Amino acid sequence: MIDKVTGTRILLFEWNAFMQRDLETELKKFPIEVDCLSYEFKDWDKDDFFYERFIEKIRDKGYTCVLSLNFFPVVADVCKELGVTYISWVYDSPMHIRRTESLRYDTNHIFVFDRGQMEDLRKKGFSQVYHMPLAVNANRLEQEDLSDLDGIYTSEIGFVGKMYESDFEYLLGPLPEQYQEVLKKIVDIQRKTDDAFVLEEMLSEDLMTSLNKIYSAAAGDDSYRVKKEEMLYALSTYVTRMDRIEILNSLSEKYQLRVYTYDNTDMLPHAEFGGPVKYYSQMPKVFANSKINLNIALKIIKTGIPLRVLDVLGAGGFLITSYKEELAEAFEDGKEIVIYRSIHELEDKVKYYLSHDDIRMQIAMKGHEKVKKEFNFYGQLNKIFQLSGVLN
Repeated sequence: MIDKVTGTRILLFEWNAFMQRDLETELKKFPIEVDCLSYEFKDWDKDDFFYERFIEKIRDKGYTCVLSLNFFPVVADVCKELGVTYISWVYDSPMHIRRTESLRYDTNHIFVFDRGQMEDLRKKGFSQVYHMPLAVNANRLEQEDLSDLDGIYTSEIGFVGKMYESDFEYLLGPLPEQYQEVLKKIVDIQRKTDDAFVLEEMLSEDLMTSLNKIYSAAAGDDSYRVKKEEMLYALSTYVTRMDRIEILNSLSEKYQLRVYTYDNTDMLPHAEFGGPVKYYSQMPKVFANSKINLNIALKIIKTGIPLRVLDVLGAGGFLITSYKEELAEAFEDGKEIVIYRSIHELEDKVKYYLSHDDIRMQIAMKGHEKVKKEFNFYGQLNKIFQLSGVLN
């Protein structure tokens, strides 16, 4: 039982975020006063118009805490200025923050879903970063009609996700052949390593120094640098793209596979194109009506449970997912979800579960019950509020 907290007023900073609607709904269950403010940043790092008005709003209303999905440096600046607690629950990995000094403010309580990312940030001295898995509103999804009488969202295998256009090829451009081969070798090693993220270790500081000498010379600017974080993201998205193309092509040659994405799918000639789907109204129907939902996680997620996993299970869908350490810890493989560690293992499991409907449906049911019990918004928010000192 949560004690009633007198004088606790939270300002929820809204934007077009996944989880936003469910977050707002579940906040109403807490003994705190919550107001909402919506704003669209042109620049997350600097916005004088927002800064001045946000300060005025917090002072006028006496808010004791600001809450947002993902981290906004300008919001952090205001909270630091006023001594107000800033809670951010981050579902991006990595966080796309240029002005990283804003992560150090003692008014911050930053919760990231990827434990590996949290550990890296702590090592860099960002002591206000904590680990908190994401959530899904399985109760809401149980109340919705997820049937698909017209067969729009029904398939043997469904995949919802980006195809990830990467800057990797662009970054290769200025490099001599020997350095191109080094980066291609690093990519190849990561593609063959299914149970760990090795790009960061292999992209050494010495290698980055050598690469940046070439980049600065090509740019005609001695100060020009490609940050290691930028290179890591480019390599990670490239590896993810290559993995997704290979897997989706291989499976679509044998089974009915439908891809739901904004991106071009010409590289997948045998797959059906389902187009983009809306997060709340359409995506759950895909998950509920695909015999197999496939999650091919972004490589730069080190250990964490991607939101897509929770979304699938929350809608009662059966899931086969690539390996992540926290997935293997939280879920029983073959009982609540199915985890693969190689494309060959994936193909074997797809074949097996498409021919065993009863086992597949039982696993989907148990996975749904797991996220309903252990990955619900109320439980995760309660932990966040306790750890940040908002609730007693």
